[in-house]
Amino acid sequence: MSAILARTISVFYWIYVVISVLLFFPVAVLVFIITIPFDRRRVALHLFSCLWAYHYLVLMPLWGTSVSSRHHIRFDRTYIRVANHQYMLDILILYGLYRPFTWVSKQELFRIPFFGWNMAMAGYVKLQRNRKGSITKMMRDCRAELGRGSSIMMFPEGTRSPVGQMRRFREGAFIMAKYAKVDIVPIAVHGTNQALPKGGLLLTSMKRILVRVHVLPPVSFDAASESEELA
Repeated sequence: MSAILARTISVFYWIYVVISVLLFFPVAVLVFIITIPFDRRRVALHLFSCLWAYHYLVLMPLWGTSVSSRHHIRFDRTYIRVANHQYMLDILILYGLYRPFTWVSKQELFRIPFFGWNMAMAGYVKLQRNRKGSITKMMRDCRAELGRGSSIMMFPEGTRSPVGQMRRFREGAFIMAKYAKVDIVPIAVHGTNQALPKGGLLLTSMKRILVRVHVLPPVSFDAASESEELA
């Protein structure tokens, strides 16, 4: 019985997601048009995107959310933020920080209707995997964003971990931090890999899953002599 109820909740939830996208996206376009003349960093659109994305986690009755220690991220400072990557829901929970930042994301996500279009409007940085020169362009775009005072958000593992254990961090984020002389904010994500069944969207249990984000204190770029050591 609980499995049937969980599946029923899931079906209505995903129906709501589809319908709500059609409502939120026009508002995002309006925010973009109104604010782009004076909001070069597109902070207003990003904060609206935080509301849009994070509310999907809050409204799912079988998921609990916790975002702690936001105070480590100051609005008046520029950072490179790095988080572990467990599941696609990591993106939604990190929007729950409600702090301005520019995502670094694989180019395929920008092609997703509505969500991807919103990412493009927000000016997030694209990364094409396995393409020569893409990483160089991504690094150049990130430096430009940092120069404008925009913080960068990255998954230094490069891809999701299928077994829940962190992969070795790539050095790109840490090289940028040393180059731009900005602090790194480590962010721990937990529980997103348990929120949905592997390979499916329908929940099979009424067990409530807690999805958590914890912001750790900033780490200075000169805390280590080498980017590999810092990573």
